[in-house]
Amino acid sequence: MFNKKILAAAVIAASCAATGAAFAAQVDVEATANLRQAIALAKVSDMDFGTIDVAGAVNAGDTVVLATDDSRTFAGDFSGTGNGVAGEVNITAGTNGQTLHVRCETSGVVSNAGNTGSIAVDQVEVAIETGVAAGAGSACAGTGVNATTFTLGVGTDTVLLGGRLNGATTTGTVTNEAYSSANAGGDEIVLIVNYN
Repeated sequence: MFNKKILAAAVIAASCAATGAAFAAQVDVEATANLRQAIALAKVSDMDFGTIDVAGAVNAGDTVVLATDDSRTFAGDFSGTGNGVAGEVNITAGTNGQTLHVRCETSGVVSNAGNTGSIAVDQVEVAIETGVAAGAGSACAGTGVNATTFTLGVGTDTVLLGGRLNGATTTGTVTNEAYSSANAGGDEIVLIVNYN
């Protein structure tokens, strides 16, 4: 009697195991990929504040604002005539119809050739395709934050950059000479364009 019970239990266990195998399920998981053209940028021009006349020592209140439409506005002991040149970057490759984010640093620094004096460029802003008056562009907020967003169109899209040369940020001895962010002590402005 005992052996019959053991045998019956073994049969039930085997039956359950077989039943489990019979109910195994299978599904096919597909793989997909969406390829799009990489974004390519080409710099057309750097920001050029042009020639600035200085009436005295450079201090707070001395500013030159370069707008994305190339116009210049002077204050304090800074003055001048004519326009400057806004920074210009073309988007030469990408997938049309895609949403693009523009990110940029808020400031940079121009210094003299001997790195004995420097002035910050701050209040950097951008405009897409068409330059606008100072303050009417989209303010840069750092490379981790979108300054503006737009849809990539057919052909070449353009990002324009403007900013303010701020006498309050002067360091060292600022004299009548050329200043550039490419010099030692200078700091260029980083622009990033990426997909949404």
